[in-house]
Amino acid sequence: MRTQLANSLCSKHTVRMLLSELLATPGLAGISVLAGPTEGSARSARLLRTAEEITRCSPGTLAVLLGPHLGHRLDLALRDAVRAGLAALLVETDAAIPVTAQRIAERGELCLLHTPRDPVELFLIMRDALLGDATAALSRLDTAARALRSGEADPLEIAAQAIGEPVRHDGATAGECTVTFGENRLSGGADTPFSRIVLSLAAAVHAAGVSTISARSRGGLLAELLSAPAEHALSLAARARALGLAIDGTHTVARIEPSASTGTERYRLLATAEREIQGLDHPCAQRTTCTADDAVHVLLTEHHDRPEPRSHAGQLLDHIRTRLPGHGFRCGVGTAHQGPRGIQASAREARGAVQRLEPDATAPGYYDAAGLDRMLFDWYSSTPAREAVTELLGPLLCLGAHKAEPLIAALQSYLDHNGSPSNAAAALHLHRNAVSQRVRRAGELLAADLDDPEQRLRLQLACRAYFA
Repeated sequence: MRTQLANSLCSKHTVRMLLSELLATPGLAGISVLAGPTEGSARSARLLRTAEEITRCSPGTLAVLLGPHLGHRLDLALRDAVRAGLAALLVETDAAIPVTAQRIAERGELCLLHTPRDPVELFLIMRDALLGDATAALSRLDTAARALRSGEADPLEIAAQAIGEPVRHDGATAGECTVTFGENRLSGGADTPFSRIVLSLAAAVHAAGVSTISARSRGGLLAELLSAPAEHALSLAARARALGLAIDGTHTVARIEPSASTGTERYRLLATAEREIQGLDHPCAQRTTCTADDAVHVLLTEHHDRPEPRSHAGQLLDHIRTRLPGHGFRCGVGTAHQGPRGIQASAREARGAVQRLEPDATAPGYYDAAGLDRMLFDWYSSTPAREAVTELLGPLLCLGAHKAEPLIAALQSYLDHNGSPSNAAAALHLHRNAVSQRVRRAGELLAADLDDPEQRLRLQLACRAYFA
């Protein structure tokens, strides 16, 4: 995306092409190449008052450095220009430059230019050549506006690509444009009306909250957090804070999933449900959604002056059932926890709450001490439980999830119903013979004696932990 923006927003001049255009201008002559290649891509022009400003240039800049007396500082200026990725550096220094400067320019693929003319006048001509005429500028402005509306890249990045210079949130410096929105100030190069318009558009996108890039990024991070091992949860905290996710707050997770749909239809429903939730107004301080673990997860972050987040689970479920009727959507809600590990804990509780719901349940299921056995559920989510699953159910897991899960589900239901194939079949909506065949197959693969009480208990807990 970044490369596409750069190609569509910036002029496609090489230094050689630009020099050809300049030298063809009547009355303009005297530009010479002192060192370095002329094949670099020049995207913008910038007038520098001091050599220290080189480090603030964006890649692809054709910089014009004022001041005829660089002396021994020329080597330093060239090294800075190479690190900054400049396309060319035009200086007023004498045509005879040190061999060290020539080598720096050659190795760094930086074109070093010299002119005896007024550098300010030459800068204005070069800038106009790079920007093109009014039609070209309007075309680039339209490209920038469409990119901003699409929300597929950060507005600051789009503004920087369009202008050809870095765009920042910090205070303005000399020669830069500053746009204030909220508590932020957006600054960048302002040599042309085009630059100011792009900066204003980017500021408007931020102020109106039109960009969806942050929301999508937060959702992606939430999905990553929910699937990450507990010991890695804290490592995601820095990224979450950078994306505006109040990771250190108190969170409650609601899990919403269709009860019957499978395969492609289920994924389509989940994607639609997530979009519906994102578009629903809500009074919570912050709400983040993602699709993970075959369900939509809604992260509700508490705030001292907002209603308690759990109270909105019913509103979310009613909204989804109204917009997507006939799919048996169910909702489970965890308890409030703090921090990134707390998000994982609340998500596990929400899953357990859904599993305990009756198939025809219409209200959300809440995980609490009265409704669920907290001690057992906490064990299901622990590291020893995961190790037990791997050890005890290993021969089934080797078959792959598609083949293993029906066998594990049948075995769990059989053990939960005291070895009754009929009751297990009723709970699974299967024929009694199908349950018996699956239980027999699982017992053979596990080499388990299902008449041994200790083995039955271990396998029952492992099956429960697998689906927890």
